[in-house]
Parts: sequence; C-alpha cells; structure tokens
Amino acid sequence: MAELFKKKPRELLEIERVINDLVEDLTHPINNNRHPYHRDSIRAFKDLMAYADSMAQNWASD
Repeated sequence: MAELFKKKPRELLEIERVINDLVEDLTHPINNNRHPYHRDSIRAFKDLMAYADSMAQNWASD
C-alpha cells in the first residue's frame, strides 16, 4: 500500500519550483513580450514544461 504514495523525483520538484518562479517573476523576459529574448524564453519554457510533463507521466505510471 505504501508503494501507491511514492515521492516525486527531486528533479521534478525542482523543475516545478523553477516554473513557479518564472511565472511569478514579472520582470523575466517570458512575461514581457517586448523583451528581445521573449520568444527564446517562451520556447525554452515550453520545452521545460514538456520535459516536466513527460517526467510526471513516467513517475505516475511506475
């Protein structure tokens, strides 16, 4: 029964913290569409979200 409540991997928790920090930081280029690195930041953010999603799927399916 204890196996049903296994802990999230440390890397996934760290990624979730970084994502939360990015979304809350209003000065980050991801939140400013006039910033020269906005598009690159959005691409990197989407890649990070996809990686976290696949990691969460693997964690949930184990």
